[in-house]
Amino acid sequence: MHKLTSYPITIDNFSFDITNDPKVQKIYGEIAGNCEYLRQMYLKTKDKTYWRALVQILPEGWNQKRTWTANYQTLQGIYQWRWNHKLEEWHDFCHIIRELPYGEELICRRTFKELNKVN
Repeated sequence: MHKLTSYPITIDNFSFDITNDPKVQKIYGEIAGNCEYLRQMYLKTKDKTYWRALVQILPEGWNQKRTWTANYQTLQGIYQWRWNHKLEEWHDFCHIIRELPYGEELICRRTFKELNKVN
């Protein structure tokens, strides 16, 4: 959010589902255009009202960079609960988990029963 006004806001700054519906594509473009308008107005006037409006209307599809720390045990739980999730993003994340060093052996090969076995 600290870099929100540092560069132009385009459709590439969002993760929207791919669609062939022209009306939906138009809506996506309008969202990006309206956000860019607010950014431009903030830069021109330095009025924080425009910045606040921009922050408040950003959709969930806005791409953000984050730093996150986890260990293999945490990833194991995430993988077991999300590998078959309906959101494609979880499938992408599970693929990344599998690609980690020893990810396949330490995280992905254990079954749900093995994870919950009491020793």
